[in-house]
Amino acid sequence: MISRNRRPLLQTFTLLITLVAATVTAAAQIQQAKTVADYFAAGSNLQGAGEHEKANHGLGLVYAVTGNRTGAMQQYYILQNISPDIAADLLRSIPK
Repeated sequence: MISRNRRPLLQTFTLLITLVAATVTAAAQIQQAKTVADYFAAGSNLQGAGEHEKANHGLGLVYAVTGNRTGAMQQYYILQNISPDIAADLLRSIPK
């Protein structure tokens, strides 16, 4: 049996353990945001697999997101010859 003067201490300790467990569980569920390097690596992998349209589109999107309009437009011009539909999609993503 727990004495009366130790009961508040035990309740506080139990609450603390519960909060720590909840924090660890929540932190484990948070996904890290993709970086430019992640998008570039995915584009490089697609290009190595022979899917040039997707690779050029992905690279163009990376350029557009990072603010490199010149690089994005270069990918757009490449895609115009390969796949006009994908090129048009990339062009809509490039800031004016």
